Amino acid sequence: MVEPEELFDLSKDSDCVKNLAADDKTRAAAMKEKLFGLLKAQGDPRVFGKGDGFDNYPTVKPKK
Repeated sequence: MVEPEELFDLSKDSDCVKNLAADDKTRAAAMKEKLFGLLKAQGDPRVFGKGDGFDNYPTVKPKK
């Protein structure tokens, strides 16, 4: 399942009630492009399909 895009104006809606992504698709798309550009420039592995380390941290089983 693909999660819907979310875009909030935190200065006017600090509780994140009004999702602006559906109302302003051009702005949402531009902000997404900028975000992913920054993440790629930083080498964020999630952008390159290597985000398992963020979701599946190794754990240590407690001794019995």
